[in-house]
Parts: sequence; C-alpha cells; structure tokens
Amino acid sequence: KVSKVDAMRWLKRLEEYLLNRQQLKRLFILIDSRIGVRDADLDLMDFCDANAIAYQIVYTKKDKKVREKNQQEILHTQHGAMIPEILYTSAEKKTGLESIKETLGIK
Repeated sequence: KVSKVDAMRWLKRLEEYLLNRQQLKRLFILIDSRIGVRDADLDLMDFCDANAIAYQIVYTKKDKKVREKNQQEILHTQHGAMIPEILYTSAEKKTGLESIKETLGIK
C-alpha cells in the first residue's frame, strides 16, 4: 500500500519511460493466472495500445489453483499493440521459461 501521491508519481515515471525509451522493443505484462487480468493491467494495455507500444501478456503461476473463477479473457484482436501469442509460466515447475528466453533471444 502506498499513498495516492506516490502511486501517481510512479505512474507518471512509468509513462515517461515507456514513451521515451527508444530501445524498448516489447513490454511484458505479467498477470497472475490465479487472479486474472485486473483494471490496472487493462489500463496499462490501453495506454500501450494508444501509444503503439508493443506488449506481450505473460501469465504467471500457471501451476497454481485459480482463485477467481470468472476471469476476463484477453483477446489480441481488441488490443492493437498486443503481440498475439500469450505466454504461460510457472517458476515453481520451471515451465514456460524457454519460450520467454527464445522471445528475448537468450540461449
């Protein structure tokens, strides 16, 4: 928990970074698969769409039990800057890491 002032300051810095970082090729948006997409995730996705910042969704904790049953589905057809392929990972089972490494060009 942080104050609204601090949260807004962090948000402004993030926006400036995303808009001005010319080396940025793709943003990975990590979403806890137990909970699903949240309003803050959708806000970030909308910001990226509006500013043509390429991003890819990565669902984390895919091995864990789903807590939120009625999760909103994310469709790349509704998000112009979204990379169509959604990645799924589990740090505990070490699955999905190869696809991220491949995307990043790491061997």
